[in-house]
Amino acid sequence: MKTCIVVLCKGIESSQWMSYAKSFLEDRFSEENVEYLFLDTTPLQENRVHPAWYKLLVHKHTNYKYDYIICWDLDILPTRKNSIQTVLSDIDPEKFYLCVDTDLVSKNINSSSFIENDACSNFRWNTGLMGIPKKYSENFEIIHENNSYSTRNSWEQYYVNDYLYNKLSLLKEGDWNNNVIIGCLGGWTVPNPFDEFKNAINIHYSIFPPNHIFRTEKIKLHIDSFNAQ
Repeated sequence: MKTCIVVLCKGIESSQWMSYAKSFLEDRFSEENVEYLFLDTTPLQENRVHPAWYKLLVHKHTNYKYDYIICWDLDILPTRKNSIQTVLSDIDPEKFYLCVDTDLVSKNINSSSFIENDACSNFRWNTGLMGIPKKYSENFEIIHENNSYSTRNSWEQYYVNDYLYNKLSLLKEGDWNNNVIIGCLGGWTVPNPFDEFKNAINIHYSIFPPNHIFRTEKIKLHIDSFNAQ
């Protein structure tokens, strides 16, 4: 089976945190000997469509050459030297792969701010780390075609959750520690998220960072802490 990790990105040259994250991920993917691709969404960009929507077209834009693709957000950073292999070993190549959203974990998986706001009653999984078998790629392409211009919040996430909520047999639910979103756990306020979240396999530097400078500082600190292990 041919597998690839694909990181969607746009405007890396103009963002310090993106440059740091890309360089770090390239090192980690290479060190753990996995095939990877950074896919620049700029040439693909349609008017008003957020780059996150292109996760649903990732097989199409890699010419269907992979049996399985893991979409990996640029701001998800490994904490261990085997973090990526840990994720790969958790995947069922016949099924979609997503982890429970940290927002639900922080509320004991009984509620979510998304659900409380009545935005998506089926919300459970975060799409920042998402495995997609090629055999189901058309299903996601249809979701993109029908919904990518929607004004609903969180871009593709609600639609993916709605789809998988009714097709649980097609999903392998991953350990939430593979995608720990620090913004859901007060992580922006701690001195060093790398040291704070000891059980995290990967830390996702997402959900309302105070600003790009602050985000850059936390990501640099993460990389330094990783290299000091």
